[in-house]
Amino acid sequence: MAQKSNNNQHNPSSQLEDIYVRTMNSDIKSMQDQGGNAPKPYTPPTPPPPVGGPVGSVPPKIPSGDSPFQPPQVPPTEPPVPPAGGISQPPQNIAGGDMPEKKSNKKLFITLLVALIVIAVAVAAYFFVIPLFGNDEDVTDTTTPPETEQFVPDDTIDIPTVPEADVPNGDTFVQDEDPEDAVAGGVPAEFHVSLFSPQADTTVFLEPNSLILADIKSVFSLSPTDVPLFREIVFRNSDGTMILFEELAPVLLPSVFTETLASLFESDATYFTYTDSDNTWFGFAARLKADADKSIATAAASEIENVKSEVAGLYLNDPGTPGDWNDGQTNGETTRYIPFSLTGASMGITWLNDILLISTNYEGAKEAASRL
Repeated sequence: MAQKSNNNQHNPSSQLEDIYVRTMNSDIKSMQDQGGNAPKPYTPPTPPPPVGGPVGSVPPKIPSGDSPFQPPQVPPTEPPVPPAGGISQPPQNIAGGDMPEKKSNKKLFITLLVALIVIAVAVAAYFFVIPLFGNDEDVTDTTTPPETEQFVPDDTIDIPTVPEADVPNGDTFVQDEDPEDAVAGGVPAEFHVSLFSPQADTTVFLEPNSLILADIKSVFSLSPTDVPLFREIVFRNSDGTMILFEELAPVLLPSVFTETLASLFESDATYFTYTDSDNTWFGFAARLKADADKSIATAAASEIENVKSEVAGLYLNDPGTPGDWNDGQTNGETTRYIPFSLTGASMGITWLNDILLISTNYEGAKEAASRL
């Protein structure tokens, strides 16, 4: 017996059976004492064997009768049915909401970014790259030009010969490029080539009625001015042609500029006036021809010292009583001059290399010499 008791202490199942038997016996005795029937022992039904498995591999099923605890009835979960077209629905959150679409949004952002980059590259290529590799081939106009009638000169027509006109150009004469501008018998006054550099303050074209000294002096303006004015004068005929030096010099100083002396100078001389607060003073500059002998011209021009009356005729107003000829200088060059009693009237003759300068006023001579 002691051996059995020791075995029960070491076997938990035996202990539970003993407790159960003692409890059942106590309950049966209590019910009999109260006049009741003895309780029937409960025999649980034997569960059916599982399909496809050995007996005893499935735990016994809990009866649903008066058990105090019943597990919640969870309806079976049916697999989601994919919609038509094969597009699967996004996975549902267990809590009842949609799963976050982090991966899907990131993929959409990358797709849009790539599309924008492709569009930008295409636009840049269209406007900047493609024009660099445009078609360099010349575009040939396939339109046939209208036939033009060719002019064939008639050999029987006589072409008139245009007369040549000599135009002064420094030391040489050149033919006028436009013969229609040339006037028969002379050179247009507009072809005048000035010896001044820099040019005078202004250039005036004067047209005397005739080659008489009185008519020549009558075309000048005698109005004085407080600010000195240096003007270049171009004499011309009524037909617009230039009055040549060999035509005008014998009128100004007939005893000095003979036909021989006048022919030593170029035909296009430069005439000027110098106006100050006292009067208007006349003068001129003429250049020797390239083949002229200067010693002959100098000796002939010195004859001017013997004709004081003709010198006085170069003044636009009466210069008064003449003085004696003296030596002087004009801008560093030797000058022979003669003063008159009229204020400012002092005529000088100066050679500046191959240019002869004659002025009726000393200030006018200096101004002209500074431009020659």
